Amino acid sequence: MALVVIVGIIVLRLIFTPVIIQTGSMEPKLPVGTIVLIKQSDDLKPGDIITFREDTAIGVTTHTFIGYADDGSLRTKGDANPEPDVHFVPLQQSAVMGEFVVGFTFLTASYWTSISGVLSLIVIGLMVISVIIILVTRNKELKPEKSSDETRELSPV
Repeated sequence: MALVVIVGIIVLRLIFTPVIIQTGSMEPKLPVGTIVLIKQSDDLKPGDIITFREDTAIGVTTHTFIGYADDGSLRTKGDANPEPDVHFVPLQQSAVMGEFVVGFTFLTASYWTSISGVLSLIVIGLMVISVIIILVTRNKELKPEKSSDETRELSPV
């Protein structure tokens, strides 16, 4: 079973690249701490969320692709930002690491402190308690109870 999980993780890692959202520039869609999976894409359309590397010192940025500039470079914008990004060096297609596939916001602190998160915790808690009750009840049903006669026969006289 562990081998299947390991192989699955390796296959997923070959297809997708995980990225953690570091700033609030994509809120509310992608809050800080969201883990997003990106994949290679050669066909970008305005509105696609992309992850790109501007400079190794800056790291990576995940923003919405809004179109092409006159010189053919890419224009991007954080959803929470009022203005499009200003790239010090024109952003080229080669700087794009990948396109957004899915984000896991339920792993962020802001999710767990929201109403949805609290309700999720309650549901998960009830499920865990139910499983424990079922296992304990099943365990009691499977154990044969020893009679007092059997106990006396096994004890030294």
